[in-house]
Amino acid sequence: MKAQFRKLAGEVRQSLRSGQLKAGDVLPSTRQLAAQWGVHRHTVMAAYEELVAEGWLESHPGQGYRVATDWVEAQAPAAHEEQFGWDFQEDLPAMAEIARPQARYRFPSGQPDLRIFPHEEYYGQVRQALRRCAADDLLGYSNPAGRPYFCEQLGHYLRRARGLKFSPEELVVTHGCQEAIYLVARCWLSPGAVVAVEEQGFAKTWEAFRCCGAELAPVQIDEQGIVPESLEQVFSSRKVRLLYLTPLHQYPTTVTLTPTRRQQVLQLAQQYQVPILEDDYDFEFHYQGTTQAPLKMQDTHGLVAYCSTFSKVLHPSARLGFVIAPAPLAQRVARLKTVVSRQNDNLAQEALAGWMAEGGFERHLRRMRRHYEARRRAMSQALAEWDPQPPIHLPQGGMCFWLDTGVDSQKLSELVRKDGVEVQPGAAYRLDGQPSQHLRLGFAHPTIQEIQEGLALLGRARATLL
Repeated sequence: MKAQFRKLAGEVRQSLRSGQLKAGDVLPSTRQLAAQWGVHRHTVMAAYEELVAEGWLESHPGQGYRVATDWVEAQAPAAHEEQFGWDFQEDLPAMAEIARPQARYRFPSGQPDLRIFPHEEYYGQVRQALRRCAADDLLGYSNPAGRPYFCEQLGHYLRRARGLKFSPEELVVTHGCQEAIYLVARCWLSPGAVVAVEEQGFAKTWEAFRCCGAELAPVQIDEQGIVPESLEQVFSSRKVRLLYLTPLHQYPTTVTLTPTRRQQVLQLAQQYQVPILEDDYDFEFHYQGTTQAPLKMQDTHGLVAYCSTFSKVLHPSARLGFVIAPAPLAQRVARLKTVVSRQNDNLAQEALAGWMAEGGFERHLRRMRRHYEARRRAMSQALAEWDPQPPIHLPQGGMCFWLDTGVDSQKLSELVRKDGVEVQPGAAYRLDGQPSQHLRLGFAHPTIQEIQEGLALLGRARATLL
């Protein structure tokens, strides 16, 4: 009956909208309409009562149902109704494309392998959080800057793993790095402001700055990271409001900024009074040598705002990240967050906090590092079998290779797509949008077998373009 009465109610609404029924018109009795439609009388009554509740009809005991007397008679619709023109003031970036499900071999950039995520262990922490916290506290509104228990455990972890020390008022929990970057930019930038960025990077971050009215000034990068001479040239020639960079596992080239250059960048930022937004998006995954400490740790002048995310170590939909910044900026970010997204999910914060406190989170990290290091080696070996062999830069950390294929990577990605292989061409990471010979090949998501088989297909496709 449910579907039938709603269908019948819809027919009456359409008659009202089209002008077939007018204010005060008497509708057929429930018995008449039931016979006409071949339904039970109660179905018609349910449809009429829904329309009464919505204000379309009036019910008069003993007289039946009439069109509401305050109903404004509609004009019959034209063949092509003129639609309101939404005149937007600015363009926004296109929706992020998700790799096609039919691709058999996928090498997505920076995506973890969710098949090895310990679902039951993590869901155990979710259940514990539900038992531990009062319902009105856990499921209600909370501090926009983050849950106290999560902020406490996050502070312990960051001091132990990254050497970061900060006060509570300097921390704001966000929906991943992307929200952190947007909130900082929105608080600090004004239309026309100049943001210095690495000449190759993440397009969605650039769009966050552009949405705040900023202009982007590219800075050169090489095998040691951002080039200080290029940075100084940008600083001296333009009034730069912010420097954004990824010093560890630079996105997308994977190179790490050397200790000497880190000092040079900090000195230049202090000299020209340009604050730095440091994006440390995958600190946990480093396989060779000691991981470079965050730039934030070396900041003695309060110039660095530091953001990071757990999307790479949990799962992308977790949307848990944070920003650590000097208190005046952090508190402004927290106030803006109340307007943009109000707060992060309480349950997700409590579950991760419990996992951290119990030690399961870091055990999970160690398992992931073992898996990903094996896959990194497998990808290096698979690339070494290409003929001719490309120059292979083995990344010290991260989740991807930055591979110079020697051919147009856009053409290569299109060619290999028919073989069920999904790869990311390098042009998407260039600020100038110029063609590139590079591919960003993720090794964290595919299994070793998928790496071997997929790269064999990719290598054969490349050979046809040489």
